[in-house]
Amino acid sequence: MIYKQHYLNKTQDPLLTEVCYYNQLDDDQLDQLLNPGIIEPSSHPLFILAKDRILRAIEHQEKIIVCGDYDADGICSTSILVKTLRDLGAKVGYYIPHRFDEGYGLSLTTVNKALEKGYSLFILVDNGVSAFEALEKLNQEHVDSIILDHHEITEKISCSILIHPDVIEKQYQYSCGSALAYMLSLHLKPNPYLCSLAAIATIADVMDLWGYNRSLIQEGLMHMNHNDYPSLRALTDKTDALDELGVAFQIVPKINAIGRMNDDVTVHALVEYFCSEDRQHIMLKAEQIKAINEKRKSVNSTMMNKTSSALSDPHAVVIIDDPDFHEGIVGITAGQLSRKTKKPVIVLAHKDHSYKGSLRAPLGYDLRELLKDSLKYTLRYGGHALAAGIEIAENQYELFKKSVYTSTDGLTFSPSERLTIRFSSELYTIESYTRLMTYKPFGQGFELPEVEIDQALVISTTRLKNGYKWQVDVDGTMVDILCFNQCDETQFDKKQISCSGRLGLNNFRGKVSFSIVAESWT
Repeated sequence: MIYKQHYLNKTQDPLLTEVCYYNQLDDDQLDQLLNPGIIEPSSHPLFILAKDRILRAIEHQEKIIVCGDYDADGICSTSILVKTLRDLGAKVGYYIPHRFDEGYGLSLTTVNKALEKGYSLFILVDNGVSAFEALEKLNQEHVDSIILDHHEITEKISCSILIHPDVIEKQYQYSCGSALAYMLSLHLKPNPYLCSLAAIATIADVMDLWGYNRSLIQEGLMHMNHNDYPSLRALTDKTDALDELGVAFQIVPKINAIGRMNDDVTVHALVEYFCSEDRQHIMLKAEQIKAINEKRKSVNSTMMNKTSSALSDPHAVVIIDDPDFHEGIVGITAGQLSRKTKKPVIVLAHKDHSYKGSLRAPLGYDLRELLKDSLKYTLRYGGHALAAGIEIAENQYELFKKSVYTSTDGLTFSPSERLTIRFSSELYTIESYTRLMTYKPFGQGFELPEVEIDQALVISTTRLKNGYKWQVDVDGTMVDILCFNQCDETQFDKKQISCSGRLGLNNFRGKVSFSIVAESWT
């Protein structure tokens, strides 16, 4: 535990001190904040080797295939390399597996089909370190493979060139697949637009915002706002400058919706969208992408309405299944239920003689450790402490449930409480908050804490189209509280309000004031 006085001595800024204390930053991270510098992209010899192999393939007119993944990082990293290689005149194709029919990673089936079509250089982005069967086939056929992946290496990788955060310089240790792809693209044909794609993917993949990632996101946002790229601006509802929060809420969900829904716009069409320079095509496709995201919201809302029993479920781990659940949305539903119940939640779609779904847990849990006695009943399980994917055979499902309940119902859990900073007119002034914003980007590893207010006096109330707004007095400071969920009529009529949520600034007719988007009520 690092104490507040240490941060105050370093920063001489009470509000920044609170944020540093919340995140428990070490001295190296503090130095990155207080003495920021631009970290240049890596020039590690592995990037040079990869560049040389790619240029040799182009020179000899070899066919190159880029193999990606169906999430935002996989789509962006595929787009980065496909656009770069096309601009270089390469014979390049690409493939992203179907989320439901094929699952994650490069398969042996895809390798065999690509080899039949004459591809002689495989570039794997945001996947590869666990594609053992596919890589073995490529080695047998003496076909070169380049892997740019950031997932955990569990076994020795047999490929021609492996570019991974574990094997390059320390300042790139938090790089996602798109960041690695972007750094490779800089050695081939620099394009600032691709920096913005890499920044979006870094935000989407919730990577730690230290080392190169701080510079990458700052530069990517700068290019995005300065150049107003049609393919990115068309995905937002904002007309002003985008920051990391705007990207996370406006752009990332729309990209991920395509992989989740796999609807009229496929992940392959999304790669073409990001590679296109045809404004008319971009505008038309953007409307389709936004429509699919709205459909995703509707499907999730329907699924949430079916899960009301979870709120009163007596078990330590909540398990819910339904044949009508959408396999691509179960992770979102599980996350929302976990936040509401403050328990680990498993949401499963029952289809084709198996149960496929997602697990989510509050801070303080470790899902693999929690379910270690029950994993023997699963066909597939993968993920990390707070989120995972799972598949269970139909004839093993009841055994799995019984095992989970038996092994967890008697345990006592202490999930970590999300800390907040108490709002006070002394700590939070327009000047101090504006100064804090100069330390952007905020995100994983450097989170902006939620702000808490206690028994604030309600001055006025307003019903909004999709929620409520209160103007309250906090120590003489007027604050607008906005609520778009978890609200009811009784809260609307309250004379005093206690809540926590995300703080921001309003600028109305030149008057700047604070607002809080409420996330929880006390």
